[in-house]
Amino acid sequence: MNVYALLGLMIPLVAVLLLFGIPIIAIWTDHRRKVLDMKLRSRQQADQALLQRIDEVQRQLIELRETATQYDVSFDTSLQRIEARLNGIERRVEVVEQSGQRTTH
Repeated sequence: MNVYALLGLMIPLVAVLLLFGIPIIAIWTDHRRKVLDMKLRSRQQADQALLQRIDEVQRQLIELRETATQYDVSFDTSLQRIEARLNGIERRVEVVEQSGQRTTH
């Protein structure tokens, strides 16, 4: 076969490949772009859900801190009341002891 005959066969083959190849490549690249776009959107939705969950956990942590602070203040107040009562009882015991010592002398 000579070179010109080979070129004569290749020209229609290349034409057919270009005629069908370019649209097939365009369809494939468009499909690939859509798939990547769907993956990106899915990842963004997952990221958004994660951010919402983090915000919720932060809010719960703030509430927990506030509750702990309220209980701490309440505990301190109760402790101060108990100390004041104990001081009052100790003073009364001292008065009773002193009056008991006076009567025995």
